[in-house]
Amino acid sequence: MLEILFLLLPLAFYSGWRTAYKKSRAGQTNTNDISPRFVEGINYLLNEEPDKALDIFLQAPNIDAQAAEIFLTLGKMFRNRGEVNRALRLHQNLVARPDLTNNQRQAAMLALGEDFFAAGLLDRAESVFNELLKTYPKNTAAC
Repeated sequence: MLEILFLLLPLAFYSGWRTAYKKSRAGQTNTNDISPRFVEGINYLLNEEPDKALDIFLQAPNIDAQAAEIFLTLGKMFRNRGEVNRALRLHQNLVARPDLTNNQRQAAMLALGEDFFAAGLLDRAESVFNELLKTYPKNTAAC
């Protein structure tokens, strides 16, 4: 009887391993999927229709760390091209989101202040920078 248990032990180990492997593979495909709306927004950007792309990006219900970086980069691109209104709209939307981490919110507020500065709205830029200093006093020295 003891010999049968030793023979079944590798079979039980293999079946448990196989089940865990299948579950992990199923979880990986769900996390790496790209939203069709995001792809549509990229297509609008490539077709030089930034207003439509911006509308699609701003309608995203929640964003992760990579999406926040993309928003910041896209806003910086708009600001560098002289399209400060689009950059302001994007960064204001990003700052207003409740699901950002402290570092993401700090970067978005800094970008928003730079947008106001580029637009010539120095009083608003100053208020954003002061708010940034009050909210994140220890982290602003690194910026």
